[in-house]
Amino acid sequence: MFAQVRHFKQMLKKVDNSKCKDYSLPSSVTEELYESYTEALEKLKQITADEAASISHGSQTQTEGENKVTGPDELFK
Repeated sequence: MFAQVRHFKQMLKKVDNSKCKDYSLPSSVTEELYESYTEALEKLKQITADEAASISHGSQTQTEGENKVTGPDELFK
């Protein structure tokens, strides 16, 4: 999870955004969210892989039974 923080900070440096403050959270908070985070990340990886495969095969339309996410909240279902 710390790798994502590092990448996020690198992105902020690229856009010269100094308005994003650092906040420390107790590890208990991040541990509670870790399972939901990893599940959502796996869903996102699968969905983007499916979309990339359909685009590379010339089909940009959604096929029957294929996952479709309409917003970020759907990743946590």
